[in-house]
Amino acid sequence: MSRRALALALLIACVAAPFSAEAQQAARVYRLGFLSMRAGPIDNPQLDAFRAALRELGYVEGRNVVLEVRYEGGDDKKLDGLAAELVRLNPDVILAQSGVASLVVRNQTKSIPIVMASSGDAVRQGLVKSLARPGGNVTGLTLLSPELSQKRLEVLREMLPTLSRVGVLWCGGTNVIPEGEWEGTRAPRPTC
Repeated sequence: MSRRALALALLIACVAAPFSAEAQQAARVYRLGFLSMRAGPIDNPQLDAFRAALRELGYVEGRNVVLEVRYEGGDDKKLDGLAAELVRLNPDVILAQSGVASLVVRNQTKSIPIVMASSGDAVRQGLVKSLARPGGNVTGLTLLSPELSQKRLEVLREMLPTLSRVGVLWCGGTNVIPEGEWEGTRAPRPTC
């Protein structure tokens, strides 16, 4: 299991743990939303890890949990409609597969808990107020790494001492995460 899948499984276990005590007492059926950035059910390791973690906690689809999965399929224009559809189902929790998907879901509801499988920078994306005190209804994993951009360049220079130019492939536009990475890479290195 990859590190990301393991982290996701642990996060799910933490979110689902409060439900497990209730599940033993009552036959309540939990409804969980899952907004996937994939095209469909094939080759979706995060969804597979999610289902595996649910099974390990004693949740069986169709018996004590209903999993409502919506696939974005690479078309960002679908996200608003899919998020609205999940919110209308009023699930107990919604798992969003990315920071972008989490933001779209969060714009649809302030009351349903949202777990983000990963986010480049949850604070910068506006998903949480701060990492210490996130507030709101969003929790999950954030992959803060803009400060590592300079270090990556430094390692590259160590590997190739005669390096004088580096090409960068960047998906700019309105996505704030690559902008932060780019700013971190261009920033002057601190002197000691």
